[in-house]
Amino acid sequence: MLPAFLFPPLPPAAASPPAHVKSGAMSTGESYGGRDRREFPRYQANFEARWGDAGGAERDATVTDLGEGGCFVLTGESSAPGKLVRLELRPPAGEALTLWGNVIYASEGIGFAVQFVPFSQGGAREKLLALLRTLRRS
Repeated sequence: MLPAFLFPPLPPAAASPPAHVKSGAMSTGESYGGRDRREFPRYQANFEARWGDAGGAERDATVTDLGEGGCFVLTGESSAPGKLVRLELRPPAGEALTLWGNVIYASEGIGFAVQFVPFSQGGAREKLLALLRTLRRS
């Protein structure tokens, strides 16, 4: 058994987020002792999605945060960092939106973070920006 002094008691949980965290948006500045490297703010989301990689089967997922530069995909499976994935976002209101991105972080059994690749034709960027405006208002 390890001595108790190696594991000091944890401070009580904060009742509210730090002052620099914007309500409705995930921080793009200093947070929890580390620098957040995101270029764009992320907004809380909760809608269905489908994802797959080249040659792989599509899988169900939930998008839990979304920004102009990427999102987090909650799924029981993960994908390897660096892998290119296709995401079909299915917001509750509006039409499905297909985006491509590279996995930048994976948490085994939980999901992964995606950084979107530059947008091509088809209006995907405009559709994403419209969806973000909706999330910002909620």
